[in-house]
Amino acid sequence: MDLRTARNAFEVLQRQGRGARGPQYVHFVIAAGTREEMRPVRQDVDFYGERQEDWSPYRPSAAQSLAARARAVAADRLFGSEVVPIGALGERIAGARERNEIVVVLLDSWVVGLEPFRKALASFDSADKSPVAVLVPASRDDAETSGRRADLRGGVMKLFPHCAQRRDTLFRTEIETPAGFDDDLAATLEEAQNRIFAKGRIFRQPVSGPANARPILEGP
Repeated sequence: MDLRTARNAFEVLQRQGRGARGPQYVHFVIAAGTREEMRPVRQDVDFYGERQEDWSPYRPSAAQSLAARARAVAADRLFGSEVVPIGALGERIAGARERNEIVVVLLDSWVVGLEPFRKALASFDSADKSPVAVLVPASRDDAETSGRRADLRGGVMKLFPHCAQRRDTLFRTEIETPAGFDDDLAATLEEAQNRIFAKGRIFRQPVSGPANARPILEGP
């Protein structure tokens, strides 16, 4: 188990006790391959590991995995979070709508060339009010990515045509530096939270006692 990305069991129990799953909770979906999955589409696979969540696009300036970095940014702003695989994206989107939670996809533009990733990612693009944000790192230290920047960007835009046309602020591409990623993620979390506060599902507390209970007035 990687302690940097593992779910905090105490945090989960606290949220369950409070019933407080809402806009202060983030699901980080890692849309990146393992080292072996990425070999067919690119030459430099040093940015990947044995697991999808090991993806570290800002090597060598920032060796930390993007999943761990994202959770640290969220924690600094008092958001609870967890890291989930790309295969769980549809389930997390549905759950996020029900519970007013935030879903953030951390997307490696190279996976657009892999059919399983492309199919999973395209499922939410047409939803105008999707609770999903997308952040796409494109490190300036990654020579192979920099050399294919135009092609990779085109692939991402083709995969998410509705997001691109709306110019949604929750859709951020070509994030070149670790500091830029931190800033973009912080702004994304704030914007997503504001949208939930403005348009999210409203939960009403049930009134105690019988539904037809009426006040009784007693005279002198």
